Amino acid sequence: MKITYIEHSSFLIELENCYLLFDYYQGKMPVMNHEKRIYAFASHVHHDHFSFDLFEQLKEYKNVKYILSRDIRRKFNQRFFEKQGVDSALYEKIVFLNAHESYVDNQVAVETLMSTDEGVAFLIEAEGHTIYHAGDLNWWSWDGENDKDAARREKIYKAEITHLADKHFEVAFLPLDPRQEERFFWGFDWFMQHVDVDTVYPMHMWEDYSVIEKLRAMPESITYRKKIQSVGSTDVKM
Repeated sequence: MKITYIEHSSFLIELENCYLLFDYYQGKMPVMNHEKRIYAFASHVHHDHFSFDLFEQLKEYKNVKYILSRDIRRKFNQRFFEKQGVDSALYEKIVFLNAHESYVDNQVAVETLMSTDEGVAFLIEAEGHTIYHAGDLNWWSWDGENDKDAARREKIYKAEITHLADKHFEVAFLPLDPRQEERFFWGFDWFMQHVDVDTVYPMHMWEDYSVIEKLRAMPESITYRKKIQSVGSTDVKM
């Protein structure tokens, strides 16, 4: 498994027979082998997770399967897709998933969770590998917010993560957002304390990669800090 960080929450995973591309919206697209199938995932409609440039970037590849959160279709109807250069033949092949839905073919098995923001998180099995991409499923908490709203998001987040209690992931991609200030690690830490995962990649850091070392230095991360991978604008991991 080869993992390339592109930007923000976007990663490319190369497996023996296929690629998994997550939440591309901008940045330099890695060159891929035209013989392998590409699965392009978008967790939700927000501009930092989905752009119609995704289709432009992948137009030279003939074997692409798009798996998008259904909130993207709710925001943009087929006519709008066609105005962005996505013809009807391609549109009809796009898989749109709600929370707690699945997609299976002869190479991947995909399940979704419900985000605490918009859209979904992805659970993927492919070629014997197990992968989790959170999208914006996170324990979002902000200074000055309504206590009722904060409690509701916390409850939803923890309930969704309980669906993973009996699962093992080889790799997970989780938000670590510095905008949450002292709460920046809450969702990341809860996940790592409750889910069996070998390696974790922080994301959604808005280019403030200092939060990675900040979390590693905190006593809360003592049981999993060695699992945390560093990412940057040019990082490639194996």
